Amino acid sequence: MASTSDGIFEWILGITLLLLMLALLIALLYLALSVFCKTIQLISQECSNNSGLHNNNVANAAA
Repeated sequence: MASTSDGIFEWILGITLLLLMLALLIALLYLALSVFCKTIQLISQECSNNSGLHNNNVANAAA
């Protein structure tokens, strides 16, 4: 009888740990995605700021 309750306890503990790890994974994924999006946003903003200057340089080089 004791072995059955121990098995159930271990099963519940295992499920709990699994859910905890899943929650941690989702949190890390969200954080990484947030940082990635912010970086992409900054890069695209930098590109749009420099695009006019770059186009002028290309036009001058072609001329």
